[in-house]
This record gives sequence, C-alpha cells and structure tokens, in this order.
Amino acid sequence: MKIIAFLGEPYTKFGDHYYTRQTSAAFLQNMVGKENVYVMSQACNGSVMPEGASTEVSEAHFYESPWYDSTMQFAKFALIKPGYLRNFKAECDKVILAHDDAIFWARTPSMGAIVFALRVMRHKKPLFNHICADGFNTWRDKKYKGVNKFLAYVFSRVIKRYMAKICAGDTVENVCTGQAMYDFSAHYNPNNTHQFVDTMVQSFSKSDVTKEEQKLNCLFVGRLTEDKGILEIMEAAKRLKGAVHFHIAGGGEIKASLEQFIKEHGLSDSVTLYGQVRNQDVAKLYAQSDVVLVPSKNNYEGFPRVIMEAWSLGKPVIVSDVGGIHAFVKDGENGLIIRPGDDKGLQEAIQSMLDVEAREEFFQHVAKVQPMTLQKYWHEVITEIAGKRFNVSK
Repeated sequence: MKIIAFLGEPYTKFGDHYYTRQTSAAFLQNMVGKENVYVMSQACNGSVMPEGASTEVSEAHFYESPWYDSTMQFAKFALIKPGYLRNFKAECDKVILAHDDAIFWARTPSMGAIVFALRVMRHKKPLFNHICADGFNTWRDKKYKGVNKFLAYVFSRVIKRYMAKICAGDTVENVCTGQAMYDFSAHYNPNNTHQFVDTMVQSFSKSDVTKEEQKLNCLFVGRLTEDKGILEIMEAAKRLKGAVHFHIAGGGEIKASLEQFIKEHGLSDSVTLYGQVRNQDVAKLYAQSDVVLVPSKNNYEGFPRVIMEAWSLGKPVIVSDVGGIHAFVKDGENGLIIRPGDDKGLQEAIQSMLDVEAREEFFQHVAKVQPMTLQKYWHEVITEIAGKRFNVSK
C-alpha cells in the first residue's frame, strides 16, 4: 500500500531530508514502510539539524506545499494574495496525478489538507480523511477578540461546510480522532466513519498502586500555554501543597511566569518543571506518576494522544470535557472528567485520587482499554478498512 499524505504540519529541511517533531507521517511510515509514504506539507530550510525531531522524510518522498502557518493565514493569502489558491490547487493536482496507484491521506481540518482532499475527490481517488481536531469551535477561544473573533467565526463556518462535503464523499473513508468529530462525520457518512488515534505507543505495561504513605504524583505533558489548563494545575498545587507532587514536562510561552509563581508561593517541593523532554525520556515520567492531568481549555482538541500514552502505562487520567475525549474516556472508570477551566473541580478530582483503593479500581478499568493504546491496533484498523473499501493490502 502506497500512501500520499497531506499533513499540514511544518517541516524543516536539512540536507536531503525533512524533519518535524510531529508524528503523523511516522505513524504511516511504521504502518507501510518509509519507502511507501510520500508527504506533502509546508517546509522551511534549516541551517542546523532540527533538535528533537520525531519524523524524518527523504527529499525524494517529500513535496513542499505553498507556505502557510495557520488557518487564518491561509484564508488571508487566499483572499489577498493573487494566484495563491490557484497555485495551491495546481501543486496538489501535480502530486495527485503523479501517483495513480496510491491511497491518499488528508489530515484535516488544516486548510491546506481540506484543499488537498477536495482535489483528491475531484480526481475520484481513494481518500482517508483523518479528522484530527475540532475546527468549528476555535473561534470561541479567548485569543480571538473583536473583529478577529467575528472573522474566526465566519471562517469556521466555511471550514464546516467543506468538511461536510469531504465527509460525504463517495471515495472517502473518515477516520476521526475523538467523539465530536466522529459524530459530525457519521451524520454525513455513517457507513464510512470510524474512530481512530494515530498513537505511537509500541507496548503497554501493568502498573501497580503505590501503597506506601507518600505524595501523590501527578504528571502533565504538553505545551506550557494557558489553553492547556496549566494555570489551573498551579492553583491546585497551591491548595494541595504537601499532599501532591506535580511533574510538568514541556516548554512554552508561559514557562517563565510559572517559575515565578512557584517561587512566590513556595512550591519548589511540590512542583517540578522539566522543560522540553525527549520522547524517549517521557515514558520514565509516566512510569513514576500515579495519575496524568489533561485539563485543556482548547476548543480545538480531538482526542489527545497523551491519554493513550498514560493508559499504555496503566495510569488513569483527569481530563477536561473538550473536543472528543468521550470517545474513550469513561468518567469514574478509566479517568475523571471535569469542566474546562474549573480549578476547584481539578483540585477535587486530584484529591479523590489520594485514596489508594479508589486508584486501584481506576487501574483495573485502565487495563481493559490498554490494547487500543498500541500503534499496532490502529495499524490493523486502517489496513482492514483499506482492504475492504479500496481493495488493497499492506
């Protein structure tokens, strides 16, 4: 099976290869082999080898799309930059027509991927439409204000219209990361809509409840930005000082302010900031934790991979009710669901995990979902769909 994927993720070119921290292409490469995956995406030149890259694509297997760094920028370019959209379509057509024997993959709702998917459909080629996030409610985010909020709302309606057209396509299989996107797609194409998570987890392990009297260890892995709920974690740390140790892995724009918060409130024994952690070292942090926190306030969320990573190591999760988390998270069983932005609710959920017997029950439920945390599981889902619908094998 040969796959041509438009991913809408920025790559850096160094030497004769393209690199990114994102793992969307790596998932496909692991499934069918690097020699069978071609990537189309935005790229820029790098003067040094990119640090912490998770994916490598050879120059011969990469097509550079016209540049854009966000959905809003794509919209602006399409409206005010003469020939931008026409050129984008032409570049997509060139790639599509060069691979008559391939299956195509579009990681929507990236605007470039939407255009690519529509061109694939125009040429009546087989398409996996990977809906990785909710692109219809981002206008609700606090970062948009005034005119920009109105424009974001209008453009979200445009995206919704085109996504509905793609989902309903007769040569399309929709694979959806999260319940919200699954429900949207199933409305237009119930027979060809599936749950899907492009996890990179290779194996899972059993986890035992720590019964000794010691602090509860809570782990957060992600970008240090307000929309990820990190400020709510800091408030919980302040209130639960002495009972809980918070381990924070990731870099981001508010790291310095978090360091100041920790200093001002005397939380150096309660909160550890690790900064950016290499992928191979993250597993150690999961193994040392008792519960993983995913308190996002981002309306764009699909189903965060961090949940699958936590479950693969037997850890329950505390997650906020955004995006598609209901696809697999069952409140009170394999995790706890709180309202987004509810720092008191987060505190109470963490406190409930202090009970050893309650944690043991969560661990037992997590063990039941562990098989679906593996990359192999989702590889089999995709290859089975491809075989039945597109008459191809691995």
